[in-house]
Amino acid sequence: MKFIGQNSEYIEIVNINKSNIYILNESKQSELSLIWFKTDNNKINIDAIDYVFNANEIISLTEFHTISVDDIVEATLIRWN
Repeated sequence: MKFIGQNSEYIEIVNINKSNIYILNESKQSELSLIWFKTDNNKINIDAIDYVFNANEIISLTEFHTISVDDIVEATLIRWN
């Protein structure tokens, strides 16, 4: 779901799984993101450091972070500007 306002502000909420991991690599200028992991053993590389996230952990990302997704089972992405 994505809401876009009159001044190009937006908020987007997406359920992430193995079939749509590519969404995490789409980054725009002045963008903020939260990823809420719904399951255990989610593997992401952030700024050249490997992390494993488990259920009910939340991370915050900005446009300046470089991420590479190794494996995500299930998560919710909240993205806004």
